[in-house]
Amino acid sequence: MWVFLAALASAQEPVASDTLGLRFSRPEENLWLTSYDKRLGSHRLDATARYGFESGDFYADVDERFGSTVVKGAGDAIRDDQRLALAVGYAPDRSRQVGVAANHKFYSDSRRVEINDGASASAELFPKYAPASDLYFAASGGYVSDRQVGEEDAGPAYGFEGRLERRRFGDALLTSAFLFRNEDVSPRKTTDRTAYLRVENEFEDDVSTTLSGRYQETGRSFYFEADSAVADYFDVRNNIRRRDERAFWFDGEATFQPAPTLAASIDADAYTRTVARSARYKNLDAPAPSIFDDEIEELRFGAGADAAYRGDAFGARVAASYSERDERHNAVPIDDANPIFYEERVESEKRKNNRSRRAQLSLSAIYALSDAESILFEASHNKLWYDTPSELNFDDRDELLSMLSARYRNRLTPFFDAFADLETTFGQTSYLFAERSSNNHANRVIKLRLGGDYRGARFSSKNEFLVSANYTEYDYQDLNPNYRSYALRQALFADSTTATLSERVALRFVGRYKTIEQGDLNWRGFTMNPTRRVDETTAIVAVEARYPNVVFSFGARYFTLETSSITRGETVDRSLFRSVGPVSRIEYRAGGRVRFFFDGLYEFVENKGNTEERASFDFSASWRL
Repeated sequence: MWVFLAALASAQEPVASDTLGLRFSRPEENLWLTSYDKRLGSHRLDATARYGFESGDFYADVDERFGSTVVKGAGDAIRDDQRLALAVGYAPDRSRQVGVAANHKFYSDSRRVEINDGASASAELFPKYAPASDLYFAASGGYVSDRQVGEEDAGPAYGFEGRLERRRFGDALLTSAFLFRNEDVSPRKTTDRTAYLRVENEFEDDVSTTLSGRYQETGRSFYFEADSAVADYFDVRNNIRRRDERAFWFDGEATFQPAPTLAASIDADAYTRTVARSARYKNLDAPAPSIFDDEIEELRFGAGADAAYRGDAFGARVAASYSERDERHNAVPIDDANPIFYEERVESEKRKNNRSRRAQLSLSAIYALSDAESILFEASHNKLWYDTPSELNFDDRDELLSMLSARYRNRLTPFFDAFADLETTFGQTSYLFAERSSNNHANRVIKLRLGGDYRGARFSSKNEFLVSANYTEYDYQDLNPNYRSYALRQALFADSTTATLSERVALRFVGRYKTIEQGDLNWRGFTMNPTRRVDETTAIVAVEARYPNVVFSFGARYFTLETSSITRGETVDRSLFRSVGPVSRIEYRAGGRVRFFFDGLYEFVENKGNTEERASFDFSASWRL
């Protein structure tokens, strides 16, 4: 039994394009879960409890979640968040139900952030009527109390919603929904308005279209600390920031399948949005550009097409898309305000205006050389044009990004798979004005990855070898010494091996070695002057014992990180970080309902001649009731 609410603001989830409203769902399973994680000076505790039951036509549900983070340091940082949701209802049949829902949320952060303390509590009555399986209407009404940064407000909350789910009208399937929601916690107010329509149509077996439109309007109010001029003039401690957003989406798609092996589609979408941001208290006797409110207007549209072919041994897909976006920022005038400050704010907002266009083209193809051997090719190209109308903004630029890759797979034997990947990327950024042209650069990356995976009855091993080179070349490094071309080269070898010693005991080894070299680049001469090198080694050896309900693992971990500075080919500064210590892991399961997990590491650390001991672990337990 699902309870659909337009009421529970604290239970609101992100709304997908074809989903409307606030949904309070029955727990999928009754469980209790807790976990505790410690990493260096950071501690994290999480706890969840969900339980629901039915008795005749009555039901009740509870969902409690709590999290706490502590970061040790000069001043301990503590952050807590909690959410509790309760619902009790009566449902005599599938078409009618009524209930009461209560919610409580709490947030606290010891750091000095804009909103570091808040709590919200609500209780609401919700009736719901579903005259058909694909149609429902619901309403809600109740009381909400909300606290932010020491300011507590309360007031009524009310709303209604409805939804029609894929009802057939002739050859079309219609989905429609609406939502209206208010929370009047004076002097603040929260509003939600949504209307949605989607039409799906199949003209023939191989042609279908989808059209959809959505309108959404939201409003939120937040407290923030008032500046001294506002606080003294209005005798308030906090000001109120208001954010109102209005948006409209439209998109359409048509798909075609002229043959069993061939498919194609075209799509287009448009989006417009207006955002208004305002502050309640403004002191005109202490004028400044910051007293003016602002608005943002955004317009975006795009179109794309793709086609795909899939045969017995060969498949290919090509796709192309184009989009444009325009964003404009405006200041809102105030009567009797100093026009000089208003013009200054207008110019500041104009500098944020921007227009962009993006074009993308991609191609992929796969060819099966045999039942065990295949090769995949992928290529893509992306072009961005970014323009700023303001004469004071010099961010105008063009960006290119091209990628090409080939992936080869071969099952040489029933026990061994081999793979080889080659990938190359080219990117270029070109600023159009001299003020930013020192950032103009090109980036080239090439990667080669080889490896294999062996799986035997008592022995398995997966190995990987990777080399990569990253070359970044600045166009005008001779004129600006702050921007220098550089190269970054890397080699990595990784191994994961398991040897089964008996029916219950196995020996596991995980190892990785990585070396990175960075240096100044002369692209024209294709030479590199190394300036820094990093070598990293990790090795873990553990014995694992498996029993029907429990797994034990105990071993040792070795880790080193060596960093070297290089001048004229000689190492002039070297630092070493070394960690050695035991590792352990315990996992217990009982009947699929109870689970206990512990993963721990105790380190003896040597860092630049200093030694210390550290403990890290992850603990969790769950019980499916």
